Amino acid sequence: MASPGVTRSVRAPRNYAFDSRPKQFLLLSLCLLTAALAIYGRVHAYPFIDIDDDLYVTGNPQVLGPLDLPKVEWAFTHPFALNYDPLTFFSHSLDVRMFGLNPGRHHDINVLLHVLNALLLFWVLKRATGYTGRSFMVAALFAVHPLQVENVVWISERKTLLSAVFFLLALDAYRWYACDPRRRCMAVVAFLYGLGLLAKPQVITLPFVLVLWDYWPLRRLLPTHPEASADTITADSIPLRRFSALVKEKIPLLVIAAVDSVLTMVAEHKTTSASWHYTFAIRLGNAILSYARYIAKAFWPDHLALMYLHPGYSLRWWQVWASLLFLVAASVLIAAGRRHRYLVVGWL
Repeated sequence: MASPGVTRSVRAPRNYAFDSRPKQFLLLSLCLLTAALAIYGRVHAYPFIDIDDDLYVTGNPQVLGPLDLPKVEWAFTHPFALNYDPLTFFSHSLDVRMFGLNPGRHHDINVLLHVLNALLLFWVLKRATGYTGRSFMVAALFAVHPLQVENVVWISERKTLLSAVFFLLALDAYRWYACDPRRRCMAVVAFLYGLGLLAKPQVITLPFVLVLWDYWPLRRLLPTHPEASADTITADSIPLRRFSALVKEKIPLLVIAAVDSVLTMVAEHKTTSASWHYTFAIRLGNAILSYARYIAKAFWPDHLALMYLHPGYSLRWWQVWASLLFLVAASVLIAAGRRHRYLVVGWL
């Protein structure tokens, strides 16, 4: 068994179609860009809508006012649109400075950010796994899946697209850290993570995602199996660590997550409606049902909507139990196939 700090070389991938030659990577990236623009380019003709766009842009005096030093100070000391997301404020404010209230231009920025995220996802997966073709398939699905329509077409969802940029950059920077585990490398990861949180708190789960990233595809966890399985494809020598060490190195990220949690709760404290104070059983049941419905829409995206209202006390418990049974059964099947680590990581 290897000891902490020992490195191991992992077998490089076989010569699959669309392997890692630069011209092929550029060609596939161009395909991603073309597909995303072909689908979303038409949103340039769309207007603002009356759901949250007034809160974020058209009716927000802070966004419409001058972007001066007092406004910068305000952005970091006050909630913006019911959240602590100063980078999102700056993004909308800069759009207003450049384009005024031309909705087409605001939509265009959302589309460009979505294209950037698709290309980043392709790049990050390819570098982490070594497979170009498979990484392209995942990025292409991300780029064109109907579940992305809300994030791209709704100007108010700029925060989601912006935070995803920094999330993906942090994920790739973490691979750099894994190959060269120095404080300066982790500082870059923490900096990108912080920027993502300043755009939207949804990326708060990054430290936990990085633990999964250690399991696969980086395979940093000790002990390792002596045999090289088919999904072991990164060609770098990466220092191995015990699980406790992998968790310990992420403590700075967990501290950042805790601080952002407090800021988010403070920002939302005064806006929480009493009608959302359901019992714990109702909230847990709705969470279980939502997991199953989200998975179903990922495979069969019909009846999509801009907003899905909380069922409250009209929650149908037979649906909750059916969803729980499905989630448990799927988890058992994936655990049985845990030799394919990407299944475990993907499911979690």
